[in-house]
Amino acid sequence: MTSITYGLTKTEYEYNGKKRVSYGIAVYADAQCEDTAIVVDSISDITPDKAALTELVEQCNSLELSKEHLREIVEDFITRC
Repeated sequence: MTSITYGLTKTEYEYNGKKRVSYGIAVYADAQCEDTAIVVDSISDITPDKAALTELVEQCNSLELSKEHLREIVEDFITRC
């Protein structure tokens, strides 16, 4: 059986000399062994608020949500903010 784990991603952008950091979510399959974890889905550039997205990732992991819910979760998160 494949296990699913949610994780935080970080992307740094630069435009016209200005830097911006944004966070996203990646969904990993079989992440128990770091060398074999596979990214099965991800959404980048969700928010610059690392703390809020970290909390969301922790909730997804504690509820053991399936990867099919990723887009719904992110949509709810964005409309809530």
